Amino acid sequence: MRNLVVALTVTFALVLGVRADAQVLNFDNLAPTANPILVSLICANPNGFRFDSGHFHLVGLNSLIEFAGYSSNNTTHIGYDARRGFPIVMSRVGTGTFALLSFDAGKFYSVPVNDYPDAQTIQITGTLAGGGTVSHTIAINPVYGPNGPYEHFTLPATFVGLTAVTFTGFVGASNDAGIALDNISYQLAQPEAPSTCVPVAQPSDIPSVTLTNPVAGTVAGTIQVAATATDNVGVVSVQFNIDGVPLGAPDTTVPYTASWNTLSVADGPHTVSADARDAAGNVGTTSVGVSVTNTPIPGGPHYLDFDGVDDSVQVADNNALSFGTGTADRPLTMELWFKPDTMGREQLLGKWGEDSNQEYRLQIAAGGSLRFDMRDQSAQATTSVYTSNGYPGLVGGWHHLAVTYDGRGGATAATGLTLYLDGVAVPLIREGSAAYVAMENLADPLRMGREGPGTGWHQYNGALDEVRLWSVARTPSQVQAMMNIELTGTEPGLVGYWRFNEGLYAVSADASPSGNNATLLSGPTWLQGGPLTPDTTAPVITNVQASVTQTTATIAFQTSEVTSAQLSYTAGTACPCTVVASPTTGTAHTVTLTGLTADTPYQLAVQATDPSGNVGTSAVYNFRTAPPPAPVPTVTLTNPTGGTVLGTIQIQATASSTLGIASVQFSIDGVALGAPDTTAPYAVSWNTTTVADGTHTITALARDGANNPGTASVTVLVRNSPVVATPYYVDFDGTNDLAQAPDADSLSFGTGTVDRPLTLELWFRPDTMGRAQLVGKWGEGANQEYRLQIAAGASLRFDLRDQSAQATTSVYTSNGYPDLVGGWHHLAVTYDGRGGASAATGLTLYLDGVAVPLIRENAPGYVAMENLTEPLRLGTESSGWNQYNGALDEVRFWNVVRTPSQLLAAMGMELTGTETGLASYWKFNESTGTTAPNSVASGGALTLLNGTLRVSGGPATPQ
Repeated sequence: MRNLVVALTVTFALVLGVRADAQVLNFDNLAPTANPILVSLICANPNGFRFDSGHFHLVGLNSLIEFAGYSSNNTTHIGYDARRGFPIVMSRVGTGTFALLSFDAGKFYSVPVNDYPDAQTIQITGTLAGGGTVSHTIAINPVYGPNGPYEHFTLPATFVGLTAVTFTGFVGASNDAGIALDNISYQLAQPEAPSTCVPVAQPSDIPSVTLTNPVAGTVAGTIQVAATATDNVGVVSVQFNIDGVPLGAPDTTVPYTASWNTLSVADGPHTVSADARDAAGNVGTTSVGVSVTNTPIPGGPHYLDFDGVDDSVQVADNNALSFGTGTADRPLTMELWFKPDTMGREQLLGKWGEDSNQEYRLQIAAGGSLRFDMRDQSAQATTSVYTSNGYPGLVGGWHHLAVTYDGRGGATAATGLTLYLDGVAVPLIREGSAAYVAMENLADPLRMGREGPGTGWHQYNGALDEVRLWSVARTPSQVQAMMNIELTGTEPGLVGYWRFNEGLYAVSADASPSGNNATLLSGPTWLQGGPLTPDTTAPVITNVQASVTQTTATIAFQTSEVTSAQLSYTAGTACPCTVVASPTTGTAHTVTLTGLTADTPYQLAVQATDPSGNVGTSAVYNFRTAPPPAPVPTVTLTNPTGGTVLGTIQIQATASSTLGIASVQFSIDGVALGAPDTTAPYAVSWNTTTVADGTHTITALARDGANNPGTASVTVLVRNSPVVATPYYVDFDGTNDLAQAPDADSLSFGTGTVDRPLTLELWFRPDTMGRAQLVGKWGEGANQEYRLQIAAGASLRFDLRDQSAQATTSVYTSNGYPDLVGGWHHLAVTYDGRGGASAATGLTLYLDGVAVPLIRENAPGYVAMENLTEPLRLGTESSGWNQYNGALDEVRFWNVVRTPSQLLAAMGMELTGTETGLASYWKFNESTGTTAPNSVASGGALTLLNGTLRVSGGPATPQ
């Protein structure tokens, strides 16, 4: 990029003229230069003037382009090369207007050249602040020579109240020609201090800068000022200015932005500019005029009035504002209040832009009818409804208009549309399209007051208020019930809601959860009032109740209307207070206060605010948090810990308390067993024959020095009478004996995607405690579901298998049980059916009615058992694997999780076979034969194979 040859500065020269308040602008302190070619000369800081042209120079005797014979007054002046055809525009910078009194002018060249014609006349056109122009034409002296061409011209008295003046040179009737200017005399209302002039190079040498925000219009509050800038060798910085005053430091990085609090300036017109600077110091600038309006229109509520020329409101595109996907439509409701000044074709609301960007529109149509259109852009198909009658009588009055759509889409979409005027459905003409499928979610913004992006497209002339968009089809009763009241903004299905109550020009807030604020363009007018009657009644707060713990208080209360609400509370009698907002908006409120101090008095008051801003405050209420709990003795029953008991046993417990233990009272089923024991160790003797066989509860009640109680209890099975032995059981030889039942759904407890609860129980008397299968559906590698077995080291184990995932989840005892050999023992496993990676956590093993400690091996890949075809086998795993050596009896399968007390209560007696949840039950009571029937009517029989023995007798009372 070319650099400026010299540093250029100039000042306003204040001279005495015929009028004492005149000021003269000349360029004597600027060094003449041929290059770079200039486009601007800015003489303002912050007020002053700016000279613009597509091509002009600083001309003087020392200039490379000024020779003897060229126009000259022996000082530096400005001029433009006629071949460029650009006039010189002198415009006012900052506030105020000026009067142009006189100036010096001459030809740019002093000899006629065809390619560079001399000006014969200069037309001076003044732009007035109030609109309109004034003009004057002067003839230039045709004499050539160093001093001939320059003359002094005085303008008519009409050149006052100006914001800009354009100097245009002509040769002949209308051909542009070169001119030069100097010593420009002007008059201001108040004289201004001299300002420095800064030349600006032509566009090829200066950065290009564009203000992207704000655009011309109204602004308020804090806004983001943003610009883009480019340059052929790179932009160094962008400086934002407000009325010529820098807005913060220059921004040196993309994106170029600055935050502007418009409250820092007075309401009214202001200029936002951006100066982009390159490495050579060249500056490109741009500006936009805005109107700051931070002071709201007084009173309230408000509505918007559109002028029918260029006013509109725009909401940026958002998914919530589109109701189709291109393949399916969604239900919708659109409603608004409008007061039309005319009933010509005018757009009220829609996303309906250029031909390729159309979704829906609600409008006043030809003849004053009302119309709603939906567009399938891909299919180039429109479906519509409109009233057969016009409504010219609507002019001048407020009316409610609504459209609902059931979202059906397709060729009958128009049938799903209904229009309501003042809450009443109106007769419609429906125009469906066979090609219509659904609206598409396009990028066009939502507009109110006009149809497309350009002004003049069906501009609305009239007022709008209470614009609402819903993603549901509202019923007639819903439309009628809420059309005359303001909403809270939290109603289900509400996706856009503009109340227009701000009274500010720039933005109207979206009160719905979508938060899509609306921007006012070209100045729709805020007016006080509207169709809805203002609500001035404060909400009433009733039924304030408190539910307290030591550290929390839940406060419930009601309000007479839908409100937001908050509590303020303190532990003292006066604020400072803590404020907690109600989590919901409505008429019923519940607020939970946390972090309170136990046994402490508090005061609270409730404040409720309705959608109109009316505030109601309750009386002051008192509550007290709960006191800390009394210390509770800790007591543990150390004997018995559960299981089966008989004869006379010793009941023992330990107890402790910070206040000391006064006594421990033992009881059986709630009946005291002897006197309280007042000394440790705490124990009592119990003759179990004093109660009937069955389950009983032992309780230890410990009291401390303050008589605070603490309890512990355990359930036991009393079995003093011998168990009536079943007539027979089966005995396996450990070589090849087994019992087998064919596959059945009742014997599987998984589907491959979910498991079902189960309980499996049996009596066994092992002759050895080596690894042996007791019962299971566990065949070859591809056909496994579950198995209960004696595992390595005489431990007890249960496995679940997800065959598809090749994952096994298991539980097993950490200790072995070699002492079980030769005696009858009850073994049970329960499973809650949870499935998944934590399935092992849902398994419990019981030995003689007592849950035993387990090691759990969960499998991350496990989902659920599958319902496979493997038969159920007792005494072997598959084809002679892990043969069991010992006896089995009373094998039971349940499809429910049996509780510990249920297991204890029923394990020592035969069942009927009709118990709830019992899926299969083999008693083995037959003396002969190879078939063991199932005592559950729907269950399958077992077949005894390879000479499995039947033996008289059965399990005795476990020792």
